[in-house]
Amino acid sequence: LGADEKVFHSALPEGGEVAMVCSAPAMGMERHYFFSSGNGAAYTPIDSDLDEQYARVAENMLFVSRDVGFVTFRYENAETAPDLFRTADGGKTWQRVTLPMGDITTENGYGGMHITGLQFGDISSNGVLFTGILEEGIRCGIAEVSFTHNGTPLSSLFSTADGGESWMPVTSSPPMQHTDAGTVERTADPQ
Repeated sequence: LGADEKVFHSALPEGGEVAMVCSAPAMGMERHYFFSSGNGAAYTPIDSDLDEQYARVAENMLFVSRDVGFVTFRYENAETAPDLFRTADGGKTWQRVTLPMGDITTENGYGGMHITGLQFGDISSNGVLFTGILEEGIRCGIAEVSFTHNGTPLSSLFSTADGGESWMPVTSSPPMQHTDAGTVERTADPQ
């Protein structure tokens, strides 16, 4: 993999990894090429339809298993929704995941929506994340969506308990906001 390409790696729990190589963006769009590896020594191309969905600029990739993976993108369609795509067949086909954003819409003055964090593992008895597998083949996860409202940076969290097929909001209005100290605190309703 050349030094000029943007490359994402995701280690697989059962060994090996998936790699995504991105072309240089042209007019805000790029092409994505997937490869799998059994032990990291040799890579096999994965024929993927991700670019048929909509070619955009990737920000993050995470494979939870050899079959289930996610790719996040930045600022599609005038920043109207966070861009998260999921595969359940090892990267061959992809489906857009719609997060329940509620009142966080461009009509209500929000913008710049994109996923800035994605983690998977277990949820403990007190609801805190995590490492490992909740049930055989089922993984829990947290997605953080960052956005702005009138220039103020904010974020909200969403959780899944079914491997990313459906998501629920963790935070309710008002959204969470990062402070300079790196902690998260509740903020007043921006309206």
